[in-house]
Amino acid sequence: MTHPATHRADWLREAQYGFFFHFLSPQETTPEAWNRQVDSFDVAAFADQMHRLRAGYVFLTVGQNSGFYCSPNAALDRFTGRSGATSRCSRRDLIADFSAALEPYGIALLVYTTTLAPARDHEASRLLRSVPPWNSNWNCGNYDELKRFAVADPRLRDFIRMWSEIHAEWAARWGRRIKGWWMDGCYFADRMFDFPDEPNGMTVCNALRSGNPDAIVALNPGVVSPPHAAYPAGEDYTAGETDDPLRGIHCGSRIDGLQYHILTFAGTNWGSGPLRFSGTEMAGITRTVSDNGGAVTWDLPFTPAGLAPEVFTELQLFAEHYRRSREAVPPLAVETTEISRNETGGAHRNGRLIVTAGQPCEFRVSYDGDTVSSQGNARLEAALPPPVSGDRAVTVECNGFTRKFIPELLRSFTLKESGNASFTLVRDDVELARYRMRIDGGMWLLEGKIFDPAPEIRADAPWQGSSLELFFATRRVHRQLVFLPDGRVFCCRSFGMTGECRNRIIRRDSDGFGFSVAIPAAVLQLEKGERSFRFELVQHIRRGNGFLSASLCDTVSPQLSPEMNGRIMLG
Repeated sequence: MTHPATHRADWLREAQYGFFFHFLSPQETTPEAWNRQVDSFDVAAFADQMHRLRAGYVFLTVGQNSGFYCSPNAALDRFTGRSGATSRCSRRDLIADFSAALEPYGIALLVYTTTLAPARDHEASRLLRSVPPWNSNWNCGNYDELKRFAVADPRLRDFIRMWSEIHAEWAARWGRRIKGWWMDGCYFADRMFDFPDEPNGMTVCNALRSGNPDAIVALNPGVVSPPHAAYPAGEDYTAGETDDPLRGIHCGSRIDGLQYHILTFAGTNWGSGPLRFSGTEMAGITRTVSDNGGAVTWDLPFTPAGLAPEVFTELQLFAEHYRRSREAVPPLAVETTEISRNETGGAHRNGRLIVTAGQPCEFRVSYDGDTVSSQGNARLEAALPPPVSGDRAVTVECNGFTRKFIPELLRSFTLKESGNASFTLVRDDVELARYRMRIDGGMWLLEGKIFDPAPEIRADAPWQGSSLELFFATRRVHRQLVFLPDGRVFCCRSFGMTGECRNRIIRRDSDGFGFSVAIPAAVLQLEKGERSFRFELVQHIRRGNGFLSASLCDTVSPQLSPEMNGRIMLG
């Protein structure tokens, strides 16, 4: 495709890595307490630490779901009827202050914001007319609380006009001090943005760039691996949110015409610690992405005073290890094709690995117990058969520096009218379920036993409680169905219960319950001659005070990607 801003985000690739700070208010707070929290943010200390970590850029949240923002905004106050002591916008312009503190070091600041209004601020959601007539539960999980404020317009045009004006005020004030935006929660671009007439997605993107025409913009479609665009007409780089940066490595600097970029958390979750990777592991992950033409943003645990000493020390190790690896090891771009393992007796298919060095050098690649050498050449090609061991990571070593990544493994199941494909789902030595799967009269049948003796259904988000999720993508449809232990079926596309599929609970005992589900041909919508489709199965059972989950085919984010790691082949 031809992209209108092909070179706008080139600097991001050259920056290679940066850091992200989720600076958010507690859900229950007051304007005065929020002002104290914003005032406590030590921009000088943060800027110094970012400089010492050789950050190419930094992200800071201006706000999220609570309705509290770390920068004044007259338009937002006007639309919400708040001012002075009742305003949820801070007196201090933290974005401007942080940008000024970073500027002497040549570090760019980018701003995080959201696609929809703050969903936990009910009054703002009502006055900004941001609640659609369709279920937007995916945004914040509280559509049932907000739906009484739903407007009639499915495109939310009044909201888009107001939201654009709010962001245009910030953009005008910050000007070229802000180098870009990362807009979260763009899960509904087809319903809100993708229209030829304004207000549409370009209305929002133009507002974001109104103070700096060179500002780069990403709209986040959710956790998708590899990353892709949410609204390519208005974007410059991929939002790239991922829980697992070892997976979904893309080869090349562009995806859908956008600069390749990923965002992941260095801690145990967004904005919280301790670090889940060592500094050397972070350096290896960053090299894999940057050598392939991308950039990596690491979300960090922190306090308003800065990074804790133990976190900063490990990040210094990361920055130094990364710097030394750049000096000692030429770029090593990696490219893989999927590995296919047939689980029902059919033929396996090997994947391929290609490693291309920036110059001839000696490097080694290890996979599933075998090691091969480039023998001083600039290119190495190797087969990737389905792994015999449980570890399918590929390790690349050169001049004492090591990195790893995980290629995609496709699990194939050949289903016939007669006979079942049987399998068991286990995680952490706990057996979650046993299944049998077959095709009967064009209907996809799945039956077995789920080991969940005390299931718990989550009414607001059924897929987060005891449930069996089935995802599938044919040429015509891409759906997520949630089968509940009370016999109901929830369709995530329409955010409601559906009677299209059968879900029978056969018997219950002290271990769990038997079940039988059926997905008819009318739901699959296979086209003539279509003999296979992608799928994923995710099982959730109650375990202690929480839930234990496992996926059959190990897809990173099946609900948001048609490239699921399971394939049904019709025998």
